[in-house]
Amino acid sequence: MKKFFVMGFAAFLAACAATPQEQQAWDNARSTGTVAAYRAYLTEFPNGFYAGQAIGALESALGPSAVAELGYASPARGSERPRVAAY
Repeated sequence: MKKFFVMGFAAFLAACAATPQEQQAWDNARSTGTVAAYRAYLTEFPNGFYAGQAIGALESALGPSAVAELGYASPARGSERPRVAAY
């Protein structure tokens, strides 16, 4: 039973992590730090591991209403990635 739990947990962690391609796109967006770079990341990975951070960066640069007009949902207003409360 313990073996199945560990294997299931490992699969869960792998599913929660970014793929190497997504990680590279995110690293590029962060290092470039431009609106175009964050939009390119979101175009390629709209529900990606870092989508909330990319939207947050766009909101910092453009403002929440401009980002909403572009069609991106603010993480504060609800994204497709579930949030986990720390207790």
